Amino acid sequence: MAADGDRFQKRVAYGMGKVYNAVCEGEAPAGIAPLLLTALKNMLRDDLRTPALGPLIAAAQMFLTEQSTDLFPEGSVEQEAQLRTMFEDIERAFLDYESSAIARRACEAAFIALSEQPAVSFTKDQVADQCCEHYYEALFGRFGFDPMQCDLMRKRGFSQEEMVRFRAEAIAIIKSPAITLLRTVAESKTGTPPRRKSGDAGAPIENTAAGLEEALVTLP
Repeated sequence: MAADGDRFQKRVAYGMGKVYNAVCEGEAPAGIAPLLLTALKNMLRDDLRTPALGPLIAAAQMFLTEQSTDLFPEGSVEQEAQLRTMFEDIERAFLDYESSAIARRACEAAFIALSEQPAVSFTKDQVADQCCEHYYEALFGRFGFDPMQCDLMRKRGFSQEEMVRFRAEAIAIIKSPAITLLRTVAESKTGTPPRRKSGDAGAPIENTAAGLEEALVTLP
């Protein structure tokens, strides 16, 4: 697992070291999905807690939902400028968190992706889901696959295209539970996932969307 200073130890602590070892040993995308979900929870409970996520999503919703026409009557260019200013203000309000800049860029990417679609407006849930999807993909890029991708390609004999497909498939498998997890983070003032309730049994995790979603409340 490629080292980049302190980030190497952080990735190990998050659980990305287990992901790396599993991929090197030949595991399929479905096999590393539970490990990825656990790593995401660890990131958000450690120094990547994200109290800025809720405000960023709320700002995107103001711009992209049915109410946006009334809120921003000036036109699309002015609307986009106002939204970016709002994003920047939110990021500055949470400068103590490294996650804030990553979340802002992810929500901007979500805004661009949605604004390029032909629909006039979106529901709040659609906007929130898009922001959360871009955010968890960004976290796995920066603190997961990007630093170890070259090593994985060499050890598995992947081409660039094969590595991209493997990575995308693994991340896509946990899309539903990851978005659900981040929606709870966005609703939390601390920007962290809920803790497991005491006394919960450690049931096996199924490598299915339903099984992974259930794992949100059973993983430590």
